[in-house]
Amino acid sequence: MKKILLIVSILIFSQSYQAQVFPYTLNTYQEQYHPLSEAVAITPDSPLWDDPSTGYWLVPIGFEFNIMGRTATDIAIIDPGCQVAFALGSDTTNVLCPYYADIMNADTDSLVSFIVYTTEGEPGNRICKIEWQNIGFYNEFDATGEFNLIRNFQVWIYEDTYDIEFRYGPHTVDDGTLIHDQWGSPLLFFIRDFEIATQTFVDSWSLRGEPSNPTVDVVNLFELPGLEDILLGEPADSTVYHFGTGIVSVNETQELPSFNVFPTIAREYVYTYQPLHEIVRLQVMDESGRLLLDQNLGYGNSAIDISSWSQGVYFFTFGEGPRMNTKRIIKE
Repeated sequence: MKKILLIVSILIFSQSYQAQVFPYTLNTYQEQYHPLSEAVAITPDSPLWDDPSTGYWLVPIGFEFNIMGRTATDIAIIDPGCQVAFALGSDTTNVLCPYYADIMNADTDSLVSFIVYTTEGEPGNRICKIEWQNIGFYNEFDATGEFNLIRNFQVWIYEDTYDIEFRYGPHTVDDGTLIHDQWGSPLLFFIRDFEIATQTFVDSWSLRGEPSNPTVDVVNLFELPGLEDILLGEPADSTVYHFGTGIVSVNETQELPSFNVFPTIAREYVYTYQPLHEIVRLQVMDESGRLLLDQNLGYGNSAIDISSWSQGVYFFTFGEGPRMNTKRIIKE
């Protein structure tokens, strides 16, 4: 059914709004999109779905996940099927949205669209993945009676660092005005501390600018977002937005510099983050201790091509001496 933002539309207006600094570091990169296989569907087989019939569809994360200071073990996919609420059963929840639109099954006769999830990896390094597969849009169907605009996207959350990723796959959205109401482009946002009883929240942020290199800034969701609060187009196939906490690992000391490698399960490229304004040595070894890479890294992000490496576990060691820190990735 047609609606504006579920959470935004029912808010009590506030006389003032002061948001805090966004608690993640955004990095954008390209990695081939892979649909989830052997995943569990949360959308019903019958009737053909539009919005969650019970108000939400539940995803068990499989581990404890801390998002913006709150711990959750489950995720609720709430109306209109694209908002992700963590620990919805509590009095206060945190919400994110990887692609705001009124979504539905992209056919009136058969089931062709799915929301699925899976949790992969070993304890301590697991990733919960949710995918919206071949999603159609109510606005297009309402206006034209057809489903020509299709979108695929995923949300990944990481057990070891509490990082979050939005991943975008193939799509046929060549005209966003049919599905994005007055905006014409998608709204992607985070909401912190949404209080169920009072219908208010503390902070909210949105991605805006060019989809190939967006920024994040405060958005006042007490008011209807403007064009300055959204992306200026559709995220291209294979686009990844990585939201990093800067945590090395929840099982490691936080006194070390926040070196990072992401994603922790990859096939083609991994990306390093070096937070120091100095040169730091990086060494990469396989499980047998064989040295594959020995190079210096400057400040910021670097891409490393792992496509020719064999499947298995690899160890990225940043620095030397007391500041040495090692991260692990899995090459699929």
